Amino acid sequence: MENPLPVSNNPREGKQGRRLYYRIKTSIQQSGLSIAELQPGLEYPGTGLEDDIAAILKKYSKLARGIVTPDPASLTGLIRTGWSVNVKNGVAQDFPEGDVELANVDYVCPLGPDDGNSISYDTMMQRAIRLGAIGSLGYAAKLLKAQEEGKEIFPVESCGEHYFIMPRTELLDVNRGRRVAYFYWVVKSRRWVLDFGWGVGNFSRHVRFLVPREKKPLAA
Repeated sequence: MENPLPVSNNPREGKQGRRLYYRIKTSIQQSGLSIAELQPGLEYPGTGLEDDIAAILKKYSKLARGIVTPDPASLTGLIRTGWSVNVKNGVAQDFPEGDVELANVDYVCPLGPDDGNSISYDTMMQRAIRLGAIGSLGYAAKLLKAQEEGKEIFPVESCGEHYFIMPRTELLDVNRGRRVAYFYWVVKSRRWVLDFGWGVGNFSRHVRFLVPREKKPLAA
């Protein structure tokens, strides 16, 4: 019988090839398709099959490395009834990050040494831009999912101490008030919960941004 696996002198590549072969074989068995039913799909013209397989491999490779790709806010299911994404000068204020490695972030206080004990909403949003903070509503949805899977999404020492702001999506509530999502710790349920801060509030030194590690922090 002809060997269905690619020939390679690299033991690691050979092992990966065998793993892929057996995963595909298992998938075919689980599909319930007979060889006769499978054949037309294999003979279908174009690169659709290869493209789909490549996309699936990329998806699970990212998941294994803790990389997520946030969705637009409208796809998260987290926008409350009657709320909407704010639009400024014709631009929706929702900026999903692209690929983000969950573990590759620092937690930065947006207040500098001369800010006193709090800053305004507008200042907080300006600092988010200045620092290159991540945190769209789509990213918040990925964090919630990670928590459901049993993962620690924020430092343990921050439980009950810090709030984590998601500044890359600005919403309007039913009264046209500006809102941003944030996470806070609930002792009773021992979980991080998502809520929404408002534009007339101040933000204390307990708030934190999520900043990619290559960015420079404003304050400790």
